[in-house]
Amino acid sequence: FTNKSNSKSPFIMIPYSYFIHPEDEKALNTMKAVPGFDTIIKKFMKVGYETLLHGVNTASKIQLSDSQLPDIYHRVTKICDKFGIMYPEVYLEMSPYPNAYTYGDTQIFMVLTSALFDYLDDDEIDSVIAHECGHIICHHVLYHTLAKFLRTGLTGLIGDIAEPLKLAVYYWERKSELSADRAAALVCGPDTVIRTQLRLSG
Repeated sequence: FTNKSNSKSPFIMIPYSYFIHPEDEKALNTMKAVPGFDTIIKKFMKVGYETLLHGVNTASKIQLSDSQLPDIYHRVTKICDKFGIMYPEVYLEMSPYPNAYTYGDTQIFMVLTSALFDYLDDDEIDSVIAHECGHIICHHVLYHTLAKFLRTGLTGLIGDIAEPLKLAVYYWERKSELSADRAAALVCGPDTVIRTQLRLSG
């Protein structure tokens, strides 16, 4: 991802090493060191799961743009500009559950649920979006997509996967959230991040 912004934000082009959480980095290195990890990644990329997820989004969610729900779309682009990253595709999912997630590798997309806008204040919504941008900056998205795939039960498509590798992926996935929260704190402040996470947990 390259800079797509003319913003004067002090956050422009801050590398992920500036805010990545040590537990995230440690768990990621452990995961990559598990025998067979590189092989699984190569097989996973050949399956086309990213294309499947993208197709599901296109068919069942509202893709946001300058001309479709631009107020929501520009909330995302504004925060991408602060980090100096290219804009992902952005989708709105009609759901009573406040949530957001980012998947993909060659074609990264972010999904926001409609309930986020019912339950959270403006600064809290920005915190959620900045959290998702943190995942993009830290290059978490490919491995998060792999974790989602492992939970589908379709792993036979890429061969048997040892339980230690699954556990390593799931363990890292939880630790990666710490880095994303740090990214959100850079944009919105730690108090907003804490308040948002407490409200979402409730």
